[in-house]
This record gives sequence, structure tokens and C-alpha cells, in this order.
Amino acid sequence: MEYTEQELAAKMKKRLTSERDRQRRWRFRQKEKGLKPIAGMVSSEAVSILNAQKKKTGKTVSEILEKAILNLSASVMPHAAQETSSVPAPLNDCPPQKNEPTEYQEDILNTIKKMRRENNLPFNEIARIFNEKGLKTLSGEDIWDGKSIYAIYKNIEER
Repeated sequence: MEYTEQELAAKMKKRLTSERDRQRRWRFRQKEKGLKPIAGMVSSEAVSILNAQKKKTGKTVSEILEKAILNLSASVMPHAAQETSSVPAPLNDCPPQKNEPTEYQEDILNTIKKMRRENNLPFNEIARIFNEKGLKTLSGEDIWDGKSIYAIYKNIEER
């Protein structure tokens, strides 16, 4: 089917409008989450490192930058990072050993309970926070997901 120039222009205008609306809604949702936009220029080397991290972790540029900035803050002012967080952190950052319950596992379980019950956080949000903090899963893996948090929480509830 052939389009006239006017029909094509109208179609493109409609597509641009719907794309702008989609972006506007996305920005609004991000602001509702308390996120703020930033802009900056970085070197080619920094872009390469950022892209490698994005490919390796599957995270967005925003998530990688936020984690890097929060880690920087924690290394410069460790006490300030703890004061600003309303989410409890497990006491021990070591992965668990197989076949024996550990303090780390108990810390994770208690943290999940607290985050879910007191802060009413969704399972995916709890997983995102654990991943940002670099916490290992109970099986020693690097990446948490909402399904695993849900399964752990259900096991806690059944106890």
C-alpha cells in the first residue's frame, strides 16, 4: 500500500506523539520512585567499562551508575551510608557454606521479613536492593530475583 506524503507525515507525527507520551509517563513513574535525572560527560574508556558492566550484569546504565555512586559514598563515609538507609542490611556479607545454617542465612531471612513486613517492599524491589548491595544469594550466586525472594519469604511464613 502506497502512502501519500501527507499520510506519511501524519503517521510519523502520531508515532512521535505516542513516543513522547510514553517517555513522559516513564519519567513520571521514575520521579514517583524518588529517582532524579542527572547528566554528564565521560571518557570513551568509562563508556567501555560501563557497557561491559551492562553486558555482564544485564543491568541498566542507571542501575550501574547508582550502585557505583552509592559504593563510592559508602567507601568515603561508611557511617553516612548506614544512616541514610531505611532498609536493614545483613550483618555478614559472606556467602553461606553448604550443608550448615549460617549467621548470613539468618540475617538474610530476617532482612527479608523486615523489608516485607515493616517497609511493605515488593519482592522485586528487595531483590534489587540486595543486588545493589552486592549480597550473595543463599546458594552463593551473585544475582537475586523477585521469585527467589518470594520463595524464601513463603518458607519463612510456613515456619
